[in-house]
Amino acid sequence: VAMSIASGAMTSPSLARVMSAEALAMVEHAMEEQEPRLTIMKFGGSSIQDPQSIRRVARIVLDGMRGNPVVVLSAMGKTTNMLLTAADSALKGTVDISPIVDFTRGIAEGLGIEVPQSVEELFQQLSKVLTGISLLEDVTPRIQDFIVSFGERISVRVLSEFFQTQGITAKPTDAWELGMVTSRGAGSSGSAHSDAMVLAESYQHIKASLKPLARSYDHTPVVTGYIAKDVDGKITTLGRDGSDLSASIIGAAVHAVEVQIWKDVCGVLTCDPRVVPTAIPVELLTFEEAAELTYFGSKVVHPHALLPIQRVGVPMVVKSSIDPSAPGTRIAPTRPPIERPTGAGNKFVGVVTAISMKRGITMLDISSTRMLGQHGFLAKTFSLFDKFGVSVDVIATSEVSVSLTLDPHFKTVDIGSLTKALERIANVVVSEELGLITLIVAKAHSTPVMRLVMDTLDDMGIDVKLLSHGASKVNISFLVDNAVVDDVILCLHGTLFPAE
Repeated sequence: VAMSIASGAMTSPSLARVMSAEALAMVEHAMEEQEPRLTIMKFGGSSIQDPQSIRRVARIVLDGMRGNPVVVLSAMGKTTNMLLTAADSALKGTVDISPIVDFTRGIAEGLGIEVPQSVEELFQQLSKVLTGISLLEDVTPRIQDFIVSFGERISVRVLSEFFQTQGITAKPTDAWELGMVTSRGAGSSGSAHSDAMVLAESYQHIKASLKPLARSYDHTPVVTGYIAKDVDGKITTLGRDGSDLSASIIGAAVHAVEVQIWKDVCGVLTCDPRVVPTAIPVELLTFEEAAELTYFGSKVVHPHALLPIQRVGVPMVVKSSIDPSAPGTRIAPTRPPIERPTGAGNKFVGVVTAISMKRGITMLDISSTRMLGQHGFLAKTFSLFDKFGVSVDVIATSEVSVSLTLDPHFKTVDIGSLTKALERIANVVVSEELGLITLIVAKAHSTPVMRLVMDTLDDMGIDVKLLSHGASKVNISFLVDNAVVDDVILCLHGTLFPAE
């Protein structure tokens, strides 16, 4: 019914009076499905680090013009790091933006274009900000957000200038021009965490800004990733590598055909290729599997980038800007169930989707026999975690003890103060420099996989510090010493993904 109604130009007022809100939503969704739609193409810093890679990106955008692309960019190459270095130097009394200027001019010269006047103005503004820092001898998180925002703002203007020479009617666009609004707060230049949260109203603003473009595609927006403005008009950031999140939010807002994340790798791999050189691409992941992978160590997609598009069912594709013809990895709501091979062959082949890891993990063992039989132990414990703003990775509990892990790389944690507070109600043992290994595997196949893991670790003489299974339907996580992480992963990967 919804599809037949949606074939008309609009839903009539009389029809609206007799239909429920849910039915009307179905009609509107069906109408949107029949309208022209946009494709979001996000390119990370490593994909636009030099003139050669930027030329490749221009060809990719040109090849994708039939999909009505909206391009989302990170800062070029290591610009963000250079900006942070410049801020640190200014704090010590030296104002020097020459590395950023020279890098940008070198890119422009290699592309055969002039540095746009708008970029020259950004250079002047950056120099003034750094001069202020040198005089005040202070950099607040909000000022740091403002400084690193120059990377994306320079990037979209330089690439738009070059795109114009390649036949792309490009328009450099700061994300707040589309309506990307966050709460007050600052991001983090060193982790994916940000206190600035994108507000729900952003989705309607972005939809209103871009919907006319879907109907009449007359230019290609080249949008800043990673940055936004808060309700006061102050620049905020979405955490390190937050351009993925920017692309996802835009894709969800306009109900895009898909969100493409272009990297310098050929999709999501079965493991980190720096540890396992024989790692192979994963063709298909569910949103749940991809979320577990990114949260537990995979660096391919920002940990928060999946939720906006998952809510509306927009797929994501992770592809290689170096080899655009490679299929990459598709992330979708569902995929066919995995059948475990039978017979004399390797019974684990195809059962595990991928392996991820986190290093530098801290584990807290919290125990108190005084709380035996008292329901308040966990409540008191986690009220302290809430007080210190601590997010827990993995947890195992009993009536009188809790073992849990913290990832200081995601968000800085004052473990010393937290431990002192916990010691008022319990005994606390802190173990640092641990590694968390996660296997993505359907729960139906988890028992034999756990047996394989335990047998492998036993053969290697390695103790498991903590094991987690069941909370998620798609993963097994376990904790070992940092020093043995690579050896364990190499051994498990060789069994689970044998070379053909």
